[in-house]
Amino acid sequence: MIVCVIASTIPGISMNPIIEIAQLSLNLAMLGSLTIVVAHHMYSMPLIHI
Repeated sequence: MIVCVIASTIPGISMNPIIEIAQLSLNLAMLGSLTIVVAHHMYSMPLIHI
């Protein structure tokens, strides 16, 4: 999965439009999942009062 993300960013590789759409949706899904993980981590952190 990560190899596909890296390969899609290399210029000069012409891909099928359907593959490009699938790659874009995969990238958006991975970004959304990462955002949810980071947001949950930030929400569950205890507040430190100095």
